[in-house]
Amino acid sequence: MMNEQKKYKLSIAGNEYSIISDESQELIVKSAEMVDSFMKEFLTAAPKADQQKIAVLVALQLASKLYKAEMQVADKNEHEQSLLNQIDQFISSLSSS
Repeated sequence: MMNEQKKYKLSIAGNEYSIISDESQELIVKSAEMVDSFMKEFLTAAPKADQQKIAVLVALQLASKLYKAEMQVADKNEHEQSLLNQIDQFISSLSSS
């Protein structure tokens, strides 16, 4: 079932954006706040920098965080699968005794 498309007005680094999304308002607002925070951080550090270049740096920083989180999930899934295999082997050894 598809969620209903909603229109949101957001402010990021002093610029207004209108977007349409089927994501929850909370997710959209939190995401915009995160991007806004990173943009302001970079703009404070380099006030004369081009906003487009700053946006690319923010995108790279967020992509890095996403990649790290995905790797952590993959590592945990691999560990979980290893534990399940050990349990299966233990159960098999009990039933063959």
